[in-house]
Amino acid sequence: MAASIDSPSAQHSQRSSSAKLVTRVELSIKCRDLPNMDLFSLTDPICILYIEDPIAKKWLEYGRTERIDNNLNPDFLKRFEIDYFFEEKQLMRFELYDVDSKSEKLKKEKFIGSCDISLGEIVARSPVWRELRKSPKSRSTRGEIIIAAEEIDTTKDAVLLEMCANDVDRKDRFGKSDPFLTINKVNPDDSTTVIHRTEVVRNTLDPSWAPFTIPLRSLCGSDYTRPILIECFDWNQNGAHEFIGSFYTSIDQILSTPKEQMAVFELENLALKEKKKDYRHSGMVTVTRAVLKKNYSLVDYLGAGTRLRCTIAIDLTKSNGLPFDRSSLHYLDQNGQSENDYERALIAVCTIMQDYNRDAKFAVYGFGAIPLIDGDGETVAHDFALNGDPSSAECVGVDGVLTAYRQTLLSVILHEPTCFAPIISKVAAQAHVHENGSGYEVLVILTNGALNDLKETTQTIVNASTLPLSIIIVGIGNGDFSAMEVLDGDERRLASGDVKAARDIVQFVRVDRFRREGRHSKTNHSKASLSKEVLAELPAQLISYMRANGIDPKSVTKS
Repeated sequence: MAASIDSPSAQHSQRSSSAKLVTRVELSIKCRDLPNMDLFSLTDPICILYIEDPIAKKWLEYGRTERIDNNLNPDFLKRFEIDYFFEEKQLMRFELYDVDSKSEKLKKEKFIGSCDISLGEIVARSPVWRELRKSPKSRSTRGEIIIAAEEIDTTKDAVLLEMCANDVDRKDRFGKSDPFLTINKVNPDDSTTVIHRTEVVRNTLDPSWAPFTIPLRSLCGSDYTRPILIECFDWNQNGAHEFIGSFYTSIDQILSTPKEQMAVFELENLALKEKKKDYRHSGMVTVTRAVLKKNYSLVDYLGAGTRLRCTIAIDLTKSNGLPFDRSSLHYLDQNGQSENDYERALIAVCTIMQDYNRDAKFAVYGFGAIPLIDGDGETVAHDFALNGDPSSAECVGVDGVLTAYRQTLLSVILHEPTCFAPIISKVAAQAHVHENGSGYEVLVILTNGALNDLKETTQTIVNASTLPLSIIIVGIGNGDFSAMEVLDGDERRLASGDVKAARDIVQFVRVDRFRREGRHSKTNHSKASLSKEVLAELPAQLISYMRANGIDPKSVTKS
């Protein structure tokens, strides 16, 4: 829901009459023949979608795809959902960048090219192929972008699939293979769109992949007989993944297999088949489990009574700088003319989250400082209440949170180290109470960088991954955030020793790309963009918990 706060489509919806015809469409993006922007590797592309605000006559960022490493022909998994108005001219701009750093500041990245197109043209001619150019007047092309649009089905059906393979082809010279699967939708023109990628299973010819759930509207437009393409690749670090084999099937074919049997498919590689006279197949893929489910949304659970409870933890270590030093990340402007980045992040998060809390209360804690009022004046605390009340750390509304934050800065000694495990353990204990789906805990940690208890924090997160809990880490300033990247399990599931996290519950985002100077800026675009980025993964994480524990909206126990 937070994703629509800053979207031009939301602005269109608000100004449009309810009598107008609105269609929700999903855009998928591919690129081909991108130029190589790197010297010692291949381009790491990301696509950013902008929508023109027809009133202000300026471009507003609508969303970004994921970054795909070392790939000149990327198929992006991230898709954009947008309202399509037949009667309106909805101009869109797609920009491609080569992103080599963890920073999200585009000024530091290499611009590849862009193209402008209307949503109406995409819908009418899908899929649309367009040349990417460095500027509108440039004659040289920088690859092509393929944009496909499909109307979103409103059904909530989804399918849970679990797969394994046996005897896949050996692709590595000094090992076996590192197989992964891509699940592809087959479009009306017989082109394909990647809907899901499994994790990579290292050094094996007999991989088993973790179960995954795909909405049928995305996979096959809710048409059970529509073909889907499943491909198997050998992963390579340089992005040149080697094709092992593929097969076509359908949800109907998979589900119609008798229960006492399992659906088994041969991986076929036509290139090898033409070369080898004795070629049989490149491996066998078995669908070990296929279950139809309802793909419930965040709205379904909130409507059934699930309550979001937000806890905020603020880094008060001395590495942030003293509050009255202008270079400090905790700088307090006595004239009230500017906000520091901590305040900006607090406002962005609290403004959204208070809409989902009946009494707009937030539990707010500090860590890495010595409290002078309620503490002994000597001991560093890692989970102390900013309002000074150990029995209840709640503050009311955005103003209450900001007031407690500012007053605390004047009554603590900023110290060290930076430790996350204590506050995560505290919130995890609260999450145990809501395992029936009645509530969901959201812990937002605001920090300036280097973590001193990474091992303990990792173990605490892995232990908490079975609970109704999401952890959002907001990076403030330009510190060392390498530990935060480790904790964010987007690319590889977090593990403590041999124990893997049950699910990804951590998101990390840096605030620096959303910085705006001046407390009384004329637009809240930056704060809205920050809140959108910070809360982007929360709905999916909540749903993943409910799904993993078999909790549907009808079974939610209201608190």
